[in-house]
Amino acid sequence: MSIPPTAGFGRVHVPPRIADLGLSFEKPAGWVLPELPDEVPDFADPTAFVGLAVAMAPYAALVFSVAARPAYGDGTLEDWLESLARSQGLDPGAVEPQQLGDLDGVGCDGIQVADGAVMRLRVLLAEDGHRLLTVTLMAPDDLWPSAWPTFERMIASFRLDAPKGATVARPAVAPAPATRGGVLELAEDADSLDPEHPTNAWLRDQGVGLVPRVVDVDLGARRARLASGAIRATFPLPLGWHVIDDGRRVLVFDAGGSTQIEVRRVATDGRPLAAWLDDILAATLAEHPGAEHVRFDADGVECLALRNLIVEGDAVEQVFLLREAPGETLLRARVTAAPGEVRRAMDIVGEVLTGAEFTAAEPAAPDWWLEAQELERSGRIAEAEALIERRIDHVGVHASVAHLHELRMRRLLAAGDRAGAVDAFRRSAARMSTMASQATSGGEGEALSLQANEHRAQLVAALGFDPDAGPTRR
Repeated sequence: MSIPPTAGFGRVHVPPRIADLGLSFEKPAGWVLPELPDEVPDFADPTAFVGLAVAMAPYAALVFSVAARPAYGDGTLEDWLESLARSQGLDPGAVEPQQLGDLDGVGCDGIQVADGAVMRLRVLLAEDGHRLLTVTLMAPDDLWPSAWPTFERMIASFRLDAPKGATVARPAVAPAPATRGGVLELAEDADSLDPEHPTNAWLRDQGVGLVPRVVDVDLGARRARLASGAIRATFPLPLGWHVIDDGRRVLVFDAGGSTQIEVRRVATDGRPLAAWLDDILAATLAEHPGAEHVRFDADGVECLALRNLIVEGDAVEQVFLLREAPGETLLRARVTAAPGEVRRAMDIVGEVLTGAEFTAAEPAAPDWWLEAQELERSGRIAEAEALIERRIDHVGVHASVAHLHELRMRRLLAAGDRAGAVDAFRRSAARMSTMASQATSGGEGEALSLQANEHRAQLVAALGFDPDAGPTRR
């Protein structure tokens, strides 16, 4: 299952609800837009606003909301923002100039505590044609540093369909607050690697995977080293990033959803790294004919960079990186990031790949998984599936069964059994589609659907063709 939300941004257009206030902004792919009530409040109440749009991450309390009301008769934006913040129970920090897209506005920070959870907010206020607009950004305090770059992009992308011009004195223009955290480090502690962190616990409960074992933490260098069973190696990671190991791959991502890194360890099958990149490029161009690409070597790591990709309607960039590993294996990393975020993601994955230290032995697989593989190899496929279903009691069971059929497809293909490999392909793809159909929310549905699409693309790349897409290419 992909880590929600998926990387990339798409522009959302919101039709006018009041006062000709149609607007648009960029949101991360996978974020949901809940329906808002139709009621318009009594604006005689100076604190009353009507909601225009809300965008929410499906996996954590990250919220971007837009509301509006008629502007007040007198005063300044600074006065109004401070008063409104206090009316919401906030003790606002310094009110400072801040752009809201093309609008000159003001912003301030605040903290709320509810049920023991500390939430950080930033509230923005701007005026256009006697219409007062407020944008509120909210995230758990420990997620704020990694969520801020996403919020910052959403703020910068904000546009009105029909701007009318400001009618109140404009504040002096100043840059938005600086992004919290370092270039690669998003935090000064290792909280994002805590298995009970809200994001990690949610992913665990959804059957996505677990946080790898933390080998050590260097707070001075703001780095941790983790031990992954999926890639059979330890690797360094800057603090503040999340990482999940599902037994087949390692996923590294930021809380804001703008960057996702997947690392797998796979057998080379006796082929050089360049041949692997040839296949990846061919599969990508078949799906995205307009993609631009460039290949390069970075300190012994073979790289393929791709741009102009449209995934689920959103523009993303991808980079594939391959590094040789012991035992006729390789590390294959895939970076998926919003345009503008790729450089940071490349620096992160560079640390992971070049700093990886490989362990000597394969991790011990559960007895039931070994038994399921033996049943599959003997042709007792239904029994193998039933065994996995008895041992996994959440929606992730479908991903495990899909993996079993993927392994069967690769084995049969290597043995020259083309028909058997195609049957395994279809069984594997069908299981992932079943998992997507069992989503319990819109956001989870988008994430699982994307995971099913990615899984099918990987099957096609391994098989060499799509058996359900017309004539084969081999």
